Amino acid sequence: MSPIIHFSKIFPDADAAELIRRAEITGTEGYDLVVRPGYAINPDNVENLPTFVKTLRDANLAVPMITAPSDFVSSNNDLAPRFLKAMTEAEVPLIKLGYFKFDPHRDYWEAVDEARRAFAGWEKLAREYNVTVCYHTHSGPCLGQNASALAHLIHGFDPQYIGGYLDPCHLRLCGEEFPFAAAVIGEQLKIVSLKDVTAPPRQLVPAGEGHVKWDEVFGVLAARNFDGPLTVHTEFELPEGEAALPLVAEEISYFKKLRDDR
Repeated sequence: MSPIIHFSKIFPDADAAELIRRAEITGTEGYDLVVRPGYAINPDNVENLPTFVKTLRDANLAVPMITAPSDFVSSNNDLAPRFLKAMTEAEVPLIKLGYFKFDPHRDYWEAVDEARRAFAGWEKLAREYNVTVCYHTHSGPCLGQNASALAHLIHGFDPQYIGGYLDPCHLRLCGEEFPFAAAVIGEQLKIVSLKDVTAPPRQLVPAGEGHVKWDEVFGVLAARNFDGPLTVHTEFELPEGEAALPLVAEEISYFKKLRDDR
């Protein structure tokens, strides 16, 4: 069964103990752990990931994935092996990369070829450390903004090491239906994001108040026996501090029911 985990982006100040405390309130089954500047685990101390993850797991919280900085796309830098080595030691199997930004004034296929060369490097490194490097479908000026475009980047790479991360919210903004997207990515589907959106107007909203067809999404995942992480983003407008936690709990509860009813 897929774990329902929470994207820790909204908790930049939280250490492991605080994430555990907040999980007791929100009901999350684990974390999509952000490893970015300003967070407890960040590029400067990523070697501390195994100890941090062990603390969370000792509290029965899963950590199946980490999220890298948004500009983290090249395997040809000192950070890449440090991140993947820490993942291996922490037994965290999945990493979400950053984004290949696209300037529409340049040649699209040259940009795709450039990104595919980067993924070839990631595949080699991921094979060495036995992890899976994943790319997220994000609308806007990004390569791979939906599954059809993502296939240009990752199709043909070994799905054990290069994966797709589908986001039904961004797929909705790009006009691509989730059943189609899942078919395009096929066995490379490793992670699914959970957040809702209205379009139009383009606005992130609590789950069930937007235009994502959640019954359809969870039906597809059940039919595929998908067991990868489902990461709840709660990126709609939230009050600050503790007042946000009951709303996060409602979001997580909404998605747990959809999962458990299948």
